[in-house]
Amino acid sequence: MGFNINTKKSQIKSLIKHGSSVQAVAITPDGKQAISGDGDGTIIIWDIDSQKPLKTLPGRYNGIKSIAVTPDDQKFVSTFVSGEGSYKGVQIWNFHNTKKLFGNCRADHEVETVAITPDSKYIVSGVYNSIIIWDLESKNIFRELYDPALRPITSVVITPDGKYIIAGTVGNLLFIWDFKSGNKIKVIELLNKWNGHDSGESITRIAVTPNSQQLISASSDKSLRIWDIAPGTELKNFSIHNNSANAVVVNPSGEFAISGDYSIKVWHIQTGKIVATFYVESSVLSCAVTSDGLTIVAGKLSGRVHFLRLEGIDIS
Repeated sequence: MGFNINTKKSQIKSLIKHGSSVQAVAITPDGKQAISGDGDGTIIIWDIDSQKPLKTLPGRYNGIKSIAVTPDDQKFVSTFVSGEGSYKGVQIWNFHNTKKLFGNCRADHEVETVAITPDSKYIVSGVYNSIIIWDLESKNIFRELYDPALRPITSVVITPDGKYIIAGTVGNLLFIWDFKSGNKIKVIELLNKWNGHDSGESITRIAVTPNSQQLISASSDKSLRIWDIAPGTELKNFSIHNNSANAVVVNPSGEFAISGDYSIKVWHIQTGKIVATFYVESSVLSCAVTSDGLTIVAGKLSGRVHFLRLEGIDIS
């Protein structure tokens, strides 16, 4: 499959609708709508074609750091912290009427990151030094994965085949669990910048290829690493950013990744070759890509939301 980008025809639109940093963005599986959340707790639902907000959910909670949409397009989940800091957890929304359901989805520590299983049944969340899995229907805790060696979690993903839960942490560690059994498979300790990420930094985001075989880790040490998940070995490492790499996603074909610092870069996963770069005025904190691979949505420290349409693309 080829993927050619004509950057002269590509279009980027920047909108300020948030009052604080946009730490979380997600796109519905059908590619029609995007959801963004900011540090004040405001959530905006966008129409991707028109790049206009469809609905704004006022912020009554602080620090929305992560948003995930169920694969069936029926619900979405966001992290929350109450204004007084007394309640922390995840909030579940009916996507179509934006009705909010809290249930028992509360945690002792702030929830940093959430993901949803491919069957739309479970929420997997990174809560300080444990993984809490909620049953999305009953809103009760299904399982908690705790490890005394687990450092504060910054990012969590579920492989598309539903087999593994993978977490990235402060100190640049990767933890891998078997989802079905809850057993820890391995811990990858990245000792220094010559053997993984610099241990004095933190993994900021992780992403998995569609075939569930490879993992990409982005770090505040500016680097991006490609891992073979099964053996836990490093395959590639790329230094294509000049600042902390705060966001990374994989396009649907699995050939390209999109990552961000003070720029948004589209690059080939196997070679690290950059095929498109778009410079922005403040740090990119989150990004997502539509199911057709043609539109990137990015949230920024400044409160801007970028819609990047990649025109002149030949996919064959």
